Amino acid sequence: MICKKHVFKTKIFNEYDIRGEFQRNLTEIDSYFIGCSLGTYLKNIGITSKICVGYDGRKSSPLLKLHLIEGLLDVECHVVNLGLIITPILYYACNTMHNAYCGIMITASHNPTDYNGFKIIINKQQLSGQNLKKIYDIAKNGRIILSNKRGVLEKNNIINNYIDKITNPHTHFSPNKLNNKIKIAWDSCNASVAKIVKNLIKKLPGEYILVHDNIKYRYIDPTNEHNLTKLKYTIKKYNCDLGIAFDGDADRIVIIDNNLKIYYGDELLLIYTRDLLQRHSVPKIIVDIKASKTIIDELKKFGSQVILWKTGHSNIKNKMKKTKALLAGEVSGHLFFKENYFGFDDGLFAAAKFIYLFSNKNSVCNLRNIPKIYISTEIRIILNKEHKLILNRIKKLLTAQNIKYINIDGIRVENQKGWWLVRCSNTEEKLTIRFEGYSQKNFNFILITLSNILRSVGLDNVLI
Repeated sequence: MICKKHVFKTKIFNEYDIRGEFQRNLTEIDSYFIGCSLGTYLKNIGITSKICVGYDGRKSSPLLKLHLIEGLLDVECHVVNLGLIITPILYYACNTMHNAYCGIMITASHNPTDYNGFKIIINKQQLSGQNLKKIYDIAKNGRIILSNKRGVLEKNNIINNYIDKITNPHTHFSPNKLNNKIKIAWDSCNASVAKIVKNLIKKLPGEYILVHDNIKYRYIDPTNEHNLTKLKYTIKKYNCDLGIAFDGDADRIVIIDNNLKIYYGDELLLIYTRDLLQRHSVPKIIVDIKASKTIIDELKKFGSQVILWKTGHSNIKNKMKKTKALLAGEVSGHLFFKENYFGFDDGLFAAAKFIYLFSNKNSVCNLRNIPKIYISTEIRIILNKEHKLILNRIKKLLTAQNIKYINIDGIRVENQKGWWLVRCSNTEEKLTIRFEGYSQKNFNFILITLSNILRSVGLDNVLI
């Protein structure tokens, strides 16, 4: 019996994943010991499931994958190598493969290309918080026990099964005959999703034009309009009906219409909810704390029960499980489907469902029915450790003025003219701000009101 010890850089262990800058605070040696430590942790809690491993298109991913698998095999784990995939395919594997309820995705999502990381799934749930920290503690305290017997390694190409599932008309309650005249531009951001999209479009109706479809990996956040310039150009040049863009690991999506208007997660939720209401009365719909109140009111008007919850895909998935909600969405483009699916965030599933609705000329998919909203972009301020002090100052100020606020995730204040939100980012040491007015005049009023509040707690010239 050989015991091993390894000390990771503490900053790479976050609330929901392990993430760092490759060769600065995250190396292939770290990857090996993440494998060893995770395998030890699973044995300690009595889990004998196979462990699925997938990786994205970053240059560092193949090397990290190689060492991660070595670590898992050295503690006698049964590993299933899924190869170059996207995060939703890992989720799909953990929900459909026999005795394979655990998985690791090597990705840093929308972070710059010199970053990488690990999303860990155990019993179909993402490892987070104190449980994730146990991976760090096992290695630091020398509790890794290498096995005399080597683990088992197998390969599995699950991509075709995944595509069959998300393109099956019955999955989306759609007729087989669809409109084959639609034209759609797909932006794969030169990430691993490009490989999947090329296979996906063969099974969907219509004509398709591919943008950024070579796997080079470039940073893209689809909620940043600047990153959608080429997609917009393509829509205009080829007179496309729609444009669809994904983030790096394809668990987020935005859609652009032929007038080049961008639709974000909370707006798209309206489309999917209208469809859901054809089969379910008063369905539970979860939206994140950043969602437009105009959209929330519209969802309620349809007859759905809206649950406002914390931002973060792990938070949303856990809340869906507890409330048995059938649908959820975040402004950032994470969309979660439980009806006829598994309840995880999947950009390609969201795209396929939208195309089925759109190609049927279904009235629920009329983008023109989405109300106009007067809302800010998400404003992010670097504050390091000061952000919590700022939030406390705002709470004291609101309490002194007898102003009610929602505090499930930061501070959200709603009134007759609109609302505003100040919260701490889950993934960066930043304060994030968003606000909405129910008209242009009210938008300007909320902007001035929030600016005055921020100024009074020490944040000058943030908004105006």
